[in-house]
Order: sequence, then C-alpha cells, then structure tokens
Amino acid sequence: MRSEIRRRCNVATTPLDHKMLGYGANHAFGTQTGRFRCVSSIAIGEQPEGPATDVPPELLSVAKAGGEHWEWFNLAGDEELLTMDGIDVRPEHRRGTADADYEMALCEQLQHDEYLRQRLFDLIVTQEFIRILDYINDACEEVDVDPNLLFLTSNPKEACRSFIDALPVTNVHLRLRFHRHRDFGFPLEQHDRTDMCVLALAIPHCAIVATERRWTHAARQAGLDRKYGTDLCSSLAELDRALDRLKLS
Repeated sequence: MRSEIRRRCNVATTPLDHKMLGYGANHAFGTQTGRFRCVSSIAIGEQPEGPATDVPPELLSVAKAGGEHWEWFNLAGDEELLTMDGIDVRPEHRRGTADADYEMALCEQLQHDEYLRQRLFDLIVTQEFIRILDYINDACEEVDVDPNLLFLTSNPKEACRSFIDALPVTNVHLRLRFHRHRDFGFPLEQHDRTDMCVLALAIPHCAIVATERRWTHAARQAGLDRKYGTDLCSSLAELDRALDRLKLS
C-alpha cells in the first residue's frame, strides 16, 4: 500500500524495512506478547470485547525472554492455562461466525435484488476500501499527501478500483468474495474468513498454492493464478505436477 501510494504521488520508495524479517511468535504477530492480547473483558455473546489493557508484568517478562517454551505456548498452548476463566482462545471462531452470518444475509439479499446483483462488484470494492481506509490515511500522512487528491478525481470509482487492484492481498480477498457471492451454490462457512485471509496472502507471494477444490476453482475463475503467476492445486496429483514444473523452471 505504501509503495502504491508513493508511486501514484511520484515519491521515491523506501528500502525494505528490516523489521519485516525476523523469528518467532512475537515477530510474527508484531507484538511483545505473541498471539496473546490483553483486554479489560473478553467478548461474550453479543457483547464485544473491552478496550486493551496493560500487559501483566509476569506475562511480559516471560514473553520477552522468549525461547522454545514461549514459542510452543503460542503454537499449542497449555490446556490447563488456556481453559482458565477470562481467556478467549478462539476469537477467530467468533469473528468467523459473525462474518458468515453477514455473508449469508448478503447472499439471501442478492437472490431477490437484481440491482444489487448488478452492482455487487462495486459493493465489495467499497467494503474492501473502507476496511483499509485507516491504513491508507496513515500511509498518506507519512508522505504528507492528502488522500482526497488520490481518490476524489474526475473518476473516483475507477480510482478506487485501480487502487484496490494494485494491492495484491486486498485484491485477492476482493475477488474471492466476489466469486463466492456470484455462485449461489458456493457453501458459506465459519472458516471462510480465515481461508480467504490466508489465500489472500499466499496466492500473490507463493509459486504453488494447494487448497480446497472450491477455493482453487474460485481463484482460477477470478484469473488470480494468471495475474500472480501462481500454480493452484486442489489434489496431491496436481501438487506433484506443480512441483515437477517448478523444478524444471
């Protein structure tokens, strides 16, 4: 995103941030405490989680020390500790369920609203744009550029579309969502949210991606394999052939 904004504003790009490369759970999640976050209260039912709180000194000390035990705790956890009251170890399930409920409602609406079906792509582009808007504003502030000048052009719709298209991760997420809603036979599930996030990262950056048949079909239909030069596989036989091609290239 930063690179695309700099390119559009004719601002020199900056060297790769060395912080992108590192080791361990703390680095991977960009926090001092790996995948664990401390909030004043966890989400229960319709009640959202409370605001962030200071990390207890004991946890911070263990997290900073790192080591194999801390890495294992992030990967698998300790059953006795993770079943304690006040710890939510499956927030992705809750978010995935809420996401699936929203997408199901949209799917139902699409079946009875022809105008919405015609404008589906624009709807999803707008939603994806809003989702990353805070990051756009932050990136524009870094280079002292008014974001309005980037998008409130003679053709704002095309400006937003082309910007999203230039961001690989966001574009893949957009195309997968769009295909999913165009195909009324595509099953909507709780884990779709995680699937799309992972595929959005993998498809633009990996030479070979092996995933479920339905996602492979969706990505191919969207032309993502051609756009990013990715070999998509939905079976072990396809994966073997893809690996052979990679060895020969």
